[in-house]
Amino acid sequence: MGPGPHYPPYMAYPQMYGATTIEYALKSDDGWCIDLDDIDSKMDSNVRLLVLINPNNPTGNVAGKNEIQKLLAIAKKWPDSLSSIIIERLRMECLIFKYSIKSSNSDLSSL
Repeated sequence: MGPGPHYPPYMAYPQMYGATTIEYALKSDDGWCIDLDDIDSKMDSNVRLLVLINPNNPTGNVAGKNEIQKLLAIAKKWPDSLSSIIIERLRMECLIFKYSIKSSNSDLSSL
């Protein structure tokens, strides 16, 4: 599951390898912030990966710590199916933060 709108390869690459992709909404009327209700309504036992592109391309929205924590709270409802969340932060370098849903001691202080 990944954000929409998005840079086209974000969804095309998984599809090339046979994955079914689901797009969650970003609120265009609220600075393109994550529509957490949309994610919550689309999550089910078939979702294996939840992706946050931060800042989002092409909208430029930057999800803050509070928004990310709410996203993780939704993900924690699905510990047996959702294998990981990838939060990508793009700056001059590319940093990828992989959060294990099953880990009880994961810390977001580095965000």
